[in-house]
Amino acid sequence: MTSTLPRIAGTAVLALIATALTLPLAPAATAVTPVDRVWTVSYVQADDSYGLFYADGAGGTPTKVDGSANSSVSHIASAADGSRVIYLRLTYVPSVDDVKQEIVVRDTSTRQVRVLDSRLYSTDVFLDVPALSPDGTKAVWESYDDVTGVFSVRKALVGSGSATTLDVADHTPYAFLDNDTVLVQTPEGTAFTESFSGGATHTVTGLPADAINVTVSPDGTKLAWALMTSMTAPYASTLQVAPVTVNPDGSASVGAASTLDATGYNRQPAFSRDGSTLYYVQTSGATDAAGDVVSIPAAGGTPSPIATAADDSDVTTTAAPSADVTAPTDAVAQPATLNGTSATVRWSLPSETDLSGVVVSRAGKSVFVPAPQTSYVDTGLTLGTTYAYTFTTVDRSGNLASGVSRSVTALLPRPVFADPTSLTSTRTAFPVTFAGAAPSSTRYNVDYLIAGTTTWKHWVLDAQGRVRAFGAPATTGVAATTSIAGGSYSFKVQVRDAFGNASGWVTSSRAVVPYDQTKATLSGGTNATSSAAYLGSFRKLASTSSYARVTLVGNRLQVIGMRCAGCGKFAIYAGSTKIATVDTYASSTKARQVLFTKTYTSSATRTFTIRPLGTPGRPTVALDGFAMRR
Repeated sequence: MTSTLPRIAGTAVLALIATALTLPLAPAATAVTPVDRVWTVSYVQADDSYGLFYADGAGGTPTKVDGSANSSVSHIASAADGSRVIYLRLTYVPSVDDVKQEIVVRDTSTRQVRVLDSRLYSTDVFLDVPALSPDGTKAVWESYDDVTGVFSVRKALVGSGSATTLDVADHTPYAFLDNDTVLVQTPEGTAFTESFSGGATHTVTGLPADAINVTVSPDGTKLAWALMTSMTAPYASTLQVAPVTVNPDGSASVGAASTLDATGYNRQPAFSRDGSTLYYVQTSGATDAAGDVVSIPAAGGTPSPIATAADDSDVTTTAAPSADVTAPTDAVAQPATLNGTSATVRWSLPSETDLSGVVVSRAGKSVFVPAPQTSYVDTGLTLGTTYAYTFTTVDRSGNLASGVSRSVTALLPRPVFADPTSLTSTRTAFPVTFAGAAPSSTRYNVDYLIAGTTTWKHWVLDAQGRVRAFGAPATTGVAATTSIAGGSYSFKVQVRDAFGNASGWVTSSRAVVPYDQTKATLSGGTNATSSAAYLGSFRKLASTSSYARVTLVGNRLQVIGMRCAGCGKFAIYAGSTKIATVDTYASSTKARQVLFTKTYTSSATRTFTIRPLGTPGRPTVALDGFAMRR
């Protein structure tokens, strides 16, 4: 199943690597019978990998959900309610001839997958033994630096946030004793507890140093582990269970242990959802021996094989499908942020603690966004087109809310004006266009900033009409403005569609209102009036002894004048240095033309001089103004 919606934008560590859901999906109509879903990592002879499998109930046919010829998985643990599993995935990357290590969390019902940490082998940092908190919202795992020889505990929230280091005290994690208390061990097997939020460690009494694969019952009252009795092949260990108490000071004590199974090599125990049963792997202890998945009552009893592995069964845990069939509360659709052909759609989440995330759908295609993220960037939209989005919350049991919708119209705020802007007007008022394309129902907010000041002023306030004249009297929703000759103005524009969604603010380049030619000191020549001229007049310079000299402050000069059949060349100087020769010829008369532009890297006070060159047959230079951007 695929989606035309792009992937989630941005720099978050949590990556959505499952393919997108395709709706419609329906919540379960009837209650399901709670059965334990037994997950195993088993060797797959066909592709020489360790694959992730699950089976429902005793003797269920295993279903493979991860692992391939280039990818293997190991070391599973699960949330107490069976809604999520966590494991280590190793993937060969041919492009770099290296192996990628990933700490992966999988929602057992919705099959959504998140990657909490990712490292290449070439970094000499190795990841291992991940664990989930009972409620499935927190994760810890081991990180070993092969250069320094130091073990550390890494942590992350499953739904958000970057992976960080919990401690670098040469600890590796066993499991969570509750939603905050993490059980860790030293390389020598000494056990401690520490808070997920950090802080001091506390001793744990009663846990044997040779205990491996320690797991916690869903209610947090019992521990189970494999106690090594032979460290050489054939390996041997006994399966043990004991009560555990987390004390108010954060320490923990383990009671007297009972041995459940002392036959062969027992490892990787995991409790059933109700804590009454333990599942584990049992082998003969020989090197590379195949393992059987076995269950036994946690209170003691006779082991019962669940599945006989054709090849090695490396890890097992349980994650029961939840009997929860109650649909979660709908999210609340929030106004989107629009920016041209992309839209950031937003929602707020309900307060349920078992939310998995939100399915965002448009035009029959969907993408899953894990909680607690509350936004999604959709790109590739068409300007002026209205798009309807549906936000459907989904819990970790796979139940769906009815869904809420929000429509947006792809809009692009884009201030556009001529340069100099006042060339389109006989006065200093000039038009500004707010958007290249937008429905007639679009409303605009426009602020402006005068060069040399720092305070933006309101101009257009939630008004329709995408072209307005700056420097004009007030109209409905548009404040009166005054545009002065020589002024420089910046504009920022925000658009709102008919659904109340607002774009981000877009700031224009600077608009410049020219000075009249009378700003210059003029020597020689004559004034001429014309309705086509800027501010109604221009200056004719024809003699090579005539000149126009002007001092301006800014970083870009534009010389404005007429082009005509009798118009000739002029030289322009910055100070005493000639910077250009400009030809103003045109076969027909064209008023208010930009004859010359010079841009500098910095703003400064500069003096420019224009001298006609007496071009044979067309000696006239017609000056109409100067624009200097500040």
